Amino acid sequence: MKSCNTVFVQEIEFRHAINETLYCDIKADEGVVHVKLQQRNGVLWQGEVHVFEVSGHNNATRCYAWAEPLSETSVVIHAVLQSEKLSSARESSKISPAPRTTTLKL
Repeated sequence: MKSCNTVFVQEIEFRHAINETLYCDIKADEGVVHVKLQQRNGVLWQGEVHVFEVSGHNNATRCYAWAEPLSETSVVIHAVLQSEKLSSARESSKISPAPRTTTLKL
């Protein structure tokens, strides 16, 4: 299990979310980056951004994903593909909300 923003998300749940939203498959888990980010509204965002090598996309070979609790019983998984303008876990977490999300019931 992987801990994300005080919730636990299994790798299979990340795989499912990435496949459902970005139409890619995870080839490898490249690790976790701990990110602290001051948002424009002044709120500090802290979380773990998971980095995955993906296959099945024409332009991207990497995906960044993180979980955010919605309530005690559900979590949203944000997932974005790496691009020329988005090339790190820190940059990916600046996107709020991420363009592709999946909500899971815990």
